[in-house]
Amino acid sequence: MLYTDDSRTQFPPSPNPFVPSSSSDSRPFSSFHPRFDVSLEAPTAIALQDDDVPLTYINRGQYYIITLNDRQEFDGDIETTVILAFHDQQHRRVATSFWKFWLGQQPTTSSPRAIDIDQEHSQGTYGIALRSFDRISFNWRGKNGARVFLRFNCLSTDFSRIKGVKGIPLRIHVESRVVDEPGNKVEKCICRVRIFRDKGAQRKLKDERKHVEKQIEKLQAEDHVDIESHPLWKLYTTESTVTPFSLLYTSTAGIPEAIMPITRESFQPPPRMPPLPPPPSGEVSVSMISPIPDPPLPPGFSYMATQPLHTPTHPPAALDIDPTYVPRSRSSTAVLNIFIRYAQHDTHYRAIYLQRFTVGDLVDKICQKININPASITAVIRLKGHINIAVDDQVVEAMREEQSIDVDYDINPDGSLTLLLSY
Repeated sequence: MLYTDDSRTQFPPSPNPFVPSSSSDSRPFSSFHPRFDVSLEAPTAIALQDDDVPLTYINRGQYYIITLNDRQEFDGDIETTVILAFHDQQHRRVATSFWKFWLGQQPTTSSPRAIDIDQEHSQGTYGIALRSFDRISFNWRGKNGARVFLRFNCLSTDFSRIKGVKGIPLRIHVESRVVDEPGNKVEKCICRVRIFRDKGAQRKLKDERKHVEKQIEKLQAEDHVDIESHPLWKLYTTESTVTPFSLLYTSTAGIPEAIMPITRESFQPPPRMPPLPPPPSGEVSVSMISPIPDPPLPPGFSYMATQPLHTPTHPPAALDIDPTYVPRSRSSTAVLNIFIRYAQHDTHYRAIYLQRFTVGDLVDKICQKININPASITAVIRLKGHINIAVDDQVVEAMREEQSIDVDYDINPDGSLTLLLSY
């Protein structure tokens, strides 16, 4: 839908864009005024620090309006791409792993998307393209402006299996450029968001406001405090239903492609290795445990080389056999036998045998079964209801014989893994 009134911009301009003094990005925020005014029609969180990018709370699955205006009112095509991305730089380094994990949790009957657009209610947009599950591109005319109805389909806590975590900071990243403009200059701006379920955004805003009210009451009780000049008072009395985007920087690089071309069709597990042979034991028969292929590896890890176990045998016509040779008995014995099941892929349990009551031996044996490099494991957590228990040597020693354990892992921001045990 295009507007015919060329006398003025169709949509009210956004509030002055916030330009923070520092950020988690490797490139500095621009100190210049942006050409494009971009705003999210949602209130800014009251818990805002002076040097932070403004934070906004939104609800998953609810449509929000992003308004775009061109200060130069260019009577031509402008291309904009809206991307749901990770805010912290350390999380963006392993974004592929996080998104693969998120896609793996989605129903297989649908085509998962992290961001959707309501084309019927959006105004001033055309040429809409869904280039990837995490972004949407469209064109609009600078003289007319645009209003885009978008919804976001993931939670900030969807990228971790551990319950009770705060969640990964996200951002709405908007890139705009004038089509066919010499130099292909791209202007980038962001809005930091936390995505809640149901009406969690409203509850969070209400709780924060109550918290600030109590702090202000304490300050008012102190005679020497000028409450009206205090930063809390400004946050408390300045309430806006619109959050302006922060100008990131302007570059001459074109709008990049998706971080990773992940689709449901392309999300296939890597080739699997043959199953590892079970360790010998006279106490527990592992014939009841069906041999199954090893599960796929997490991104960035390679399969560990395994050596098959060989039983020395002599063919009937073998030469140079010493009839006096007596095989030496094996002195190594296991101290604990437990059964593990890789929660994502296995339907059967596998037996592992610990030589020592240590976390290190437990990690080594589990990693051999699920083909993960033990060096990548930085922590082991037992998930027991709503309680997360750090596993140490005492916890391992307290495990009962033939304990059944569901095993999974969580990807940390630095790319390392946390091993998760449920029993």
